[in-house]
Amino acid sequence: MMRISPRRSFWTIAGVIVGAGACSSASSPASDAGTSALTVTSSSFTNNSAIPAKHATTNVDGGQNKSIPLAWSGAPGTTQTFAVATIDTSALNFIHWIVVNVPATTLSLAEGASDAGITGATQLTNDFMTSGYGGMEPPQGENHTYVTTVYALNSSLSLSGTVPYATFQSTIASKIVGQGSITGTFSR
Repeated sequence: MMRISPRRSFWTIAGVIVGAGACSSASSPASDAGTSALTVTSSSFTNNSAIPAKHATTNVDGGQNKSIPLAWSGAPGTTQTFAVATIDTSALNFIHWIVVNVPATTLSLAEGASDAGITGATQLTNDFMTSGYGGMEPPQGENHTYVTTVYALNSSLSLSGTVPYATFQSTIASKIVGQGSITGTFSR
């Protein structure tokens, strides 16, 4: 059973009320005027396919809680930093990973990069209430959809610790110069 903290419940409701519109743009990378579409890939899975168990939490059979390897291209020249967010869209945008201030010269993150640390970047607290990556852990018998979006931003962010998803979205909204996503599924 997925753990939902009281903080998560409050911010989920708040996000639905005040930030629902901001959340929908993640699946439409170039929908906003003036933004570029990034191409986001993973060596672990292809878009709209199953994510391997090693990226799930250690509470799941085969889970190693290894962050997903990612690569991206197509960022405009105005990019100063990147932000990466992995969200379970089947569970009210449950945060599995948000990384901010990834240097503009970084165009990929290796498998397990969360554990190794990402030079120059800040990993925020996920909805498991730990810093960094928290792997998939849907309830038994459920298939969930996970969207990882890479945002090209025109400035760095002053975010750290626990940041609700709606706050993250509103903070980056005016700074996005490009974005792209990869979607995967996981069930147990």
